[in-house]
Parts: sequence; structure tokens; C-alpha cells
Amino acid sequence: MIVSINAKDLPPISEEEKRSIKEAINKPLEFDDDCPELSDEQLSRFVRAADYTREEIKQMSMAAK
Repeated sequence: MIVSINAKDLPPISEEEKRSIKEAINKPLEFDDDCPELSDEQLSRFVRAADYTREEIKQMSMAAK
């Protein structure tokens, strides 16, 4: 089931939530064993899935194996 939500229909965020967001923006990225930093070559392999059909994505996936 797909549900659409419009941000204007949500309750406003609290001051605490605003502070938390501002703090998160200023924090540096931290990589670890579970989520290592990707190399430039790895990053270049990312594609925007919305720009491709399911069949094209399947073909790219199979070609990468």
C-alpha cells in the first residue's frame, strides 16, 4: 500500500527537534566497520534508479556480477 503525506499536513517540529537538526548538520560524518567510507570508484557506480526502467536496472545488476 502506498500512502502519500504532505509535509504541510504534519504538525510543526518542536524547538528541541530544531536544535537536534542544527546540531546534526554541524557534526562530521563518522565512518566505521559497518559503514566504511566509499572510494571514488565505488561512488561512481551509484546511479539514480528513477532514471532507469526495472529492466535496465536488472541488466546493470547482472552485468556487475
